Amino acid sequence: MNRIFYYILVLLVLLSALLWFLARDHDRTFDRGLTDFAVQETGRLERIIMEEGDKRLELKKKNGKWILNGIFETREEAVEQFLQTLQRIRVKSPSPVSLREELLAGFSNSSVKVLLCTGRRSKIFFVHEHDLSNEAYMMMENSDQPFAVDIYGYRGSVYNLFVVDEGYWRPNTLFSADPSDIAFVRVEFSGEPAHSFQLEPAGRNNFELTRLSSGEKIESLNDSIVAVFLSNFYFIPFQRYANEEERQKADSLRNARPEYKITLNAENGYFRDVKLFRVTLSADPQTGERQTDPFMLYGLVNNDEDMIIVRYTDVDLILRRADYFLRREDSP
Repeated sequence: MNRIFYYILVLLVLLSALLWFLARDHDRTFDRGLTDFAVQETGRLERIIMEEGDKRLELKKKNGKWILNGIFETREEAVEQFLQTLQRIRVKSPSPVSLREELLAGFSNSSVKVLLCTGRRSKIFFVHEHDLSNEAYMMMENSDQPFAVDIYGYRGSVYNLFVVDEGYWRPNTLFSADPSDIAFVRVEFSGEPAHSFQLEPAGRNNFELTRLSSGEKIESLNDSIVAVFLSNFYFIPFQRYANEEERQKADSLRNARPEYKITLNAENGYFRDVKLFRVTLSADPQTGERQTDPFMLYGLVNNDEDMIIVRYTDVDLILRRADYFLRREDSP
């Protein structure tokens, strides 16, 4: 009887040890030491919050996809790069004693606060870049010991990889429409209104073009040219969202007449209204003349709420004039 009791006791101890080990392994996504900034099992992350000054953004996983601020889809490459950053961060050394007080003040004044959540576990740390050395330092919440950090093979500052700018995370898609779903496309040239037009289907494999300046309707179009033109709208990117300095020009753009305006409406409910503006360069120091950038355009999208930067080469194929679509014998 005593031997049976002994075996049962040993079994219970072993079972308890096993349960403790499994629980520890299950929650090992986070390790709460002062230097444990890296997250190896990023696939289990469910929520990421970053704050810098008065800026805040939240990435939350929903049905396997990361959603920005509860509204926007995210650029997959941006999320993947950030998750790799979390995996590859390594601690180089504690902060030098001579810099410690300066760094602590820097963390208080200018740092990115990062909250990572997985299930019921979470951790918070701060990221700061030293002004003189441009070296990145990280510090856990409720700690006063900063650590210099880097990523093997990456020459820049780790601080720059913690981007608290909504535009960085959003997809850079100007147009994305199936050509067969397009109800109409309208292209307007403010300086050349005679070339503005609206193109729309007019029966099976036929299209109708309307000159916006006169209301003249033209059905005798070059079908192959129309088909190629509409296929361009399947995917057209823009370079990026405007940064904070560039966004200071947004109000003046909203009150200005755009150089080009492109409106697309699709049968599936997709709608896109894009206004494009020339970028004025600095005055020539010798002549004082101002020229426009031949390569870049400013843009307003989403009811003029968002300002974007557009490469001219990404949109030149859709900035066609009305006569471009006419059959040769019908061209003026």
